[in-house]
Amino acid sequence: MIRGTKELLKLTIFHTEIELRRLSLKPFHDHFKIIFTHGNEENGNPSQMLYYFWLRDHCRCGECINSRTFQKSYHILDIPLNVKPIQYHLEEKQLSVIWDDGHSSEFSLEWLKNVHQPIVRQREYFFWNKDTGSDIVDNSISLDEIKKNKTKCQIKLLKSLLKYGFAFIAGIEPTLNATENAITTFFPVNKTHFGDMWQVTNNYLHNDTAYTDSFLAPHTDNTYWTEAAGLIAFHMLSYEGTGGNTLLVDGFNAATNLKNNRPELYDTLTKNVIEWEYVDEGVHYSNIDHIIKHHPLTKDLWQIRVYDYHMRDTERAPRKDNINRSNQNVEGASHKDNKGRNNRV
Repeated sequence: MIRGTKELLKLTIFHTEIELRRLSLKPFHDHFKIIFTHGNEENGNPSQMLYYFWLRDHCRCGECINSRTFQKSYHILDIPLNVKPIQYHLEEKQLSVIWDDGHSSEFSLEWLKNVHQPIVRQREYFFWNKDTGSDIVDNSISLDEIKKNKTKCQIKLLKSLLKYGFAFIAGIEPTLNATENAITTFFPVNKTHFGDMWQVTNNYLHNDTAYTDSFLAPHTDNTYWTEAAGLIAFHMLSYEGTGGNTLLVDGFNAATNLKNNRPELYDTLTKNVIEWEYVDEGVHYSNIDHIIKHHPLTKDLWQIRVYDYHMRDTERAPRKDNINRSNQNVEGASHKDNKGRNNRV
């Protein structure tokens, strides 16, 4: 047991296949410092700072966290800004603290280690193009497979979405109801100004090029929303005429190629913003964002927004339609549109 002393205290608690590691805990005026040491040396070893206020705010006990909602049961302003430990001890797998406000907390060392790590998601990406697309063989499931093992199919579909950016579901009856039933097996469908599930034809129902028989170049949808749809589902219900083939583009592959071959252009698209808008009867959506976005913490490629059709015409006078701001996430449609990857999340 380690009590609240000023001296550097050590416990041999970690054994790895390579070497013996020691964990040291040292208190300061506003934080603990945990040091991973090799033998008796401290200099140059990795360390972790745990601020008292942060620790108190992240107490995981039943009094602080609602076990059903996993949400905090108190307000952060209820914690004294200068809260300090009056007792603490470090054991093999946890840090226990008694605070000067009378509260007791216990922290798993594994949890502390993970929560302080940078957000790095280990994902297997497969960047594809027209030549390598034929190598994609594991991104399709059938309706019969879903009926036999829904959980297994859900995992397979999600893996394909993360790895390739798209997936297929085969054997669905060409009706709007059957399409919706298949989609809601995996995800909820968000309602937008188009509806929740809707059909797209060349009937000019909305002021959108998608409702015409004109060619649609590769693009991502919803650039005019602050939160573009992360997933969009398409199902061709009927077909009369010629053309209209679906065109898929690996946007992450295109962005990576641009970064490797023309880094100055890639840099331009990450630093300069574009304004997009959508204007229809009764609605006017507008959003300003980057074409290429990086994750705010990891700085990895995060999102691509490309839609020439919705770039704002700066010379046009503002419309007097009702202004709506939206944060929609997922939309579903039965569509014959040409689509590029929207997000790989």
